[in-house]
Amino acid sequence: MVATGGVLYYDQLWDAGLKYSNWIVNTQPWPDKPSPISILSGFPNKRDKNAHVFGAYCLFHVPKELRDGKFRPPSEMGIWVGLDPAVVNGHLVVPIEWQHGTQSWVVSGAVTATTVKVFDNIFPLKMAPPPGVIGEVKFDTFVNKVVNPLYGPESLEKLPEVEREPNSELGPVNEPEVEKITDTRMKRVGTRMVKQYHIKWVGTNEKSWEPVSSLNCPELVLEYNLAQTGRGKKDACSLGV
Repeated sequence: MVATGGVLYYDQLWDAGLKYSNWIVNTQPWPDKPSPISILSGFPNKRDKNAHVFGAYCLFHVPKELRDGKFRPPSEMGIWVGLDPAVVNGHLVVPIEWQHGTQSWVVSGAVTATTVKVFDNIFPLKMAPPPGVIGEVKFDTFVNKVVNPLYGPESLEKLPEVEREPNSELGPVNEPEVEKITDTRMKRVGTRMVKQYHIKWVGTNEKSWEPVSSLNCPELVLEYNLAQTGRGKKDACSLGV
């Protein structure tokens, strides 16, 4: 629960959490006896030097042959969720990507990486922007602090301010109106995992799964995501809509 920051990402990490919990129970000493692995093998089992904290922020290397374009960076953001026993020095990593519009992380399926840099004291999924900064330049500083933990306070202060274009008041004609959001899911689109929202439309009983890019209701999306994390709407200031 600490790693997921509440129920928003709980279901998506359930399988990885169970595997890691089983590994801990089987390999680490119990209060009253050695670990099951130690009992079965007859030798004390030492903690793996590659083990880290579940849900900790990490940067993992993506081999060149697995990149889907020459502009894809060699390393990406993720959270550490365990070790892969089938791969030498294999780490199980869940890739994450921040969505500014929904104020939430897109959590993909676990992948195996052999080169990782783990920050055991940073848990991005439980981090949220401070009250009163959504839609402001200060929010960009918050995001940079999360996704670039190697930055120090001095470098953060030197981050340039972002010039934002004014919101356009023009919208599409006859655009359907969202009544409410009832659920979320992760859907694979090509090589990427995309977060979709289950939408109930105004004036109809029809429902559909939609990515945030096709929705024009940032307040409803934000309210839904905040509700999943237990945060109130007052914690997130005006969205400028």
